[in-house]
Amino acid sequence: MEKYFQFFSYHVSNDKITALTFCDISGEDKNVIYSSLNNLQGKCSIICFSSCINKVLDIVNNLCDKIQVNQIFNCYSNNLFSQILITSKSMLREPELFSFVIQGLRKHEIDKAKFYYFQFGTPIEGIWDTDELPIIEKEIKENNYFNGQNLYLQLTSTLKGLHKSKTRFTIKCRSDEYYSDFNIFCKTLEENPKKVITGDLFVRKSSFALYHLSDHVIGCETNKFIDAFEYAQKLCRENNNVKNHFAEKIITKSFISVLENIPFISLSDSISDYESYIRKNALIVPLKNMGSDIRCYANCFKRVYNSINDINPTDLISSIDQIFI
Repeated sequence: MEKYFQFFSYHVSNDKITALTFCDISGEDKNVIYSSLNNLQGKCSIICFSSCINKVLDIVNNLCDKIQVNQIFNCYSNNLFSQILITSKSMLREPELFSFVIQGLRKHEIDKAKFYYFQFGTPIEGIWDTDELPIIEKEIKENNYFNGQNLYLQLTSTLKGLHKSKTRFTIKCRSDEYYSDFNIFCKTLEENPKKVITGDLFVRKSSFALYHLSDHVIGCETNKFIDAFEYAQKLCRENNNVKNHFAEKIITKSFISVLENIPFISLSDSISDYESYIRKNALIVPLKNMGSDIRCYANCFKRVYNSINDINPTDLISSIDQIFI
């Protein structure tokens, strides 16, 4: 049995979640699950053999007055297993504020991401189905849409998830990454609801490029998030004002265009105007505040970061002030 648990080494209880991992579910295991769910005051994640799902659901149905299933999904790291995300109904009296759109291709990192993000809100997949991606790629090519750095694909898959979000705020993350702690990120977003919040991975100084915030983790009010990504998608389809821009610049300027109600093409590239726009409309949450268990990618360097210590300090600009130094 231990060989299966290596896939789920992250799956431990803490003050935000009850975590249960089983292979075949015996009578004794059923008692453990029933007792845990009967006394649940928050959230629970159960990982078990996919063939045992009905045994778990029988227990859940017997406790339907107390708990509610949020999601059931097959684990990407080992498809023999499924993960069930459960919320106590006492917790549902306070509506969730945050959804997490996991955007991109199917990756095994999604298992960890969903477990971690579920502690802070509702995880949502903006994942490409097997038959979707070739169709979109053909559409991009035939219509000459801008897709530098796979931007059009990122916008399209994120919007798939954004349109499922029912919370006030949504945070977009990549499917090949995960971050274990969103306490500070969520708090920053809640306290600054009219701004776009990003992480600091690959934020660039103004001397390198204007409007170059990070696109690895982005948070905003959901309605503004949808408006900004639909606007950026429209710009990519037109492929006039964006074809020579970094993807990060297009995304950042699209958010500011929506937040300021100023057309993309009218946003000034003067340093003074740029600084004013960024200070008014954006904040950065440092990666060092996003948990001890992280995994993020630097596609341009073909590197994977499993710790903040793996990252070159010059790739981390952790405050708006540092952009303009």
